[in-house]
Amino acid sequence: MSPALALLCLVGLAQAQSVRPVAPSDLVPGISAQAQPGDLLLESAGGIRFVVSAPERRAGLQATGGNLVDVHPADVGDVFDGMTPWFDRRYPRQAAWSKVEAGPDFVRSRGVDTDDAELAVEQVLQLVADPSVPGHLRIRTTVTNRGALPRPGHDLGDIIGWGGLQHFAPGPGFALAGTDAPLPWVGAEGEDYALLLVAAEPLSGPHGASWSDPVYTVVDLAPGASHTYERHLLVGRTLGELAGTAAAIQGRAVQAVELQARDAATGEPVADAQLIVRGAAGTSMLGRTDASGRLRTALAPGSYRLGGHARGRVRVAEVDLQVPAVGASVGGATLQFSPPGRIRLVATDGQDQPMPARFTFVGVDRPDPDLGPPSRAIGGNRVHLASPEQVALPPGRYRVTVSRGPAWSLVTREVTVRPAVAGEDPSELHVSLQRLVAKDGWLQCDLHTHAAPSFDSAIPLEDGLIAAAAEGVD
Repeated sequence: MSPALALLCLVGLAQAQSVRPVAPSDLVPGISAQAQPGDLLLESAGGIRFVVSAPERRAGLQATGGNLVDVHPADVGDVFDGMTPWFDRRYPRQAAWSKVEAGPDFVRSRGVDTDDAELAVEQVLQLVADPSVPGHLRIRTTVTNRGALPRPGHDLGDIIGWGGLQHFAPGPGFALAGTDAPLPWVGAEGEDYALLLVAAEPLSGPHGASWSDPVYTVVDLAPGASHTYERHLLVGRTLGELAGTAAAIQGRAVQAVELQARDAATGEPVADAQLIVRGAAGTSMLGRTDASGRLRTALAPGSYRLGGHARGRVRVAEVDLQVPAVGASVGGATLQFSPPGRIRLVATDGQDQPMPARFTFVGVDRPDPDLGPPSRAIGGNRVHLASPEQVALPPGRYRVTVSRGPAWSLVTREVTVRPAVAGEDPSELHVSLQRLVAKDGWLQCDLHTHAAPSFDSAIPLEDGLIAAAAEGVD
């Protein structure tokens, strides 16, 4: 164990947190919220809640209760699907818990491997009172071979459903789906909070569109032998602010760096800009600026490029970022953005009545816009609207295709989005669509859809309904 990690552990023991049953007053709505009264709640001093399901209550594709089902700030709805131990790289092989008990700052679950009852499993989820992050959960899982035969080459890992969070890792960045390469850590970024999962050594394992199955180690379990693997789940406002703690856990030397986002015209701070740091090995880190336009993160010494985007704005240019050797002074870097642009979008039918529609934007003199996570009604380069609405869009020229499914006409227009000016009306696009296919007793349906209550989807129910209406579903 590294000295930095040992210090974190001692701090956690000295400032132990309490554990209690979930009460009705603890329930906070969220697209992935699964907590119910009777579950166990671990709450950090920083206001982060970790919920472990009662042993008799299974959730999603978890085999039993006793697993982590919700992780979120106390005042924010849960968007995390859950986490359970995973064995031998065979899905859905996992732990089946038969006993769950609470201690002063931990929850312990005991059970067996779902595919091999001779493999006993014990897991301890323990709060660490770590002042560097709002939430820090240490997870220790022990597997014991109670059988007479050895279990060679046994993979030990986790099954994780990220829910409404976008998963990310140094190197591939957000392009994790379909990969299975060693990573220093894996995390996920959301609109309100972020999670970072880190162990002492790099992790491997496959990743899908909204899930990760990290593998931490492969062991040979002789009869009577046990092996414990440990990892840390960090929770905070944004991934960049968790990077220093992750580096301490792994014993890596990093420098504290302050990055800023500013309006190029006024010099005012740009809040909630997503800053992306890229190095020689790919994307190194990302994070969102706070209300003062700042992001405080930690990076290894080296040369980087700072880029990113801010909703409704154009980035002026990427900038160089030099991080010197640990101990030297660090200057940081500032990324500039244009003033924001806005456009009012209106779609009407043949009687000039407003109706839902989809607006797809393709950049003419600039890249396609990034309007947010593609799982949202407004995300990627398209806007699904239930009624007329103003939308933040970077200034520039766009080719816009307006549609409402196969029963309605398509209209393509070119539009220029101007920077927003106080007291002036925003740019506007008003399009009329015509019904081409009469209903004649038929309904337009989509009979198989996924949404965030399902483990394999990050689409909030409200956003799914808006998108369905905009695509012409009756």
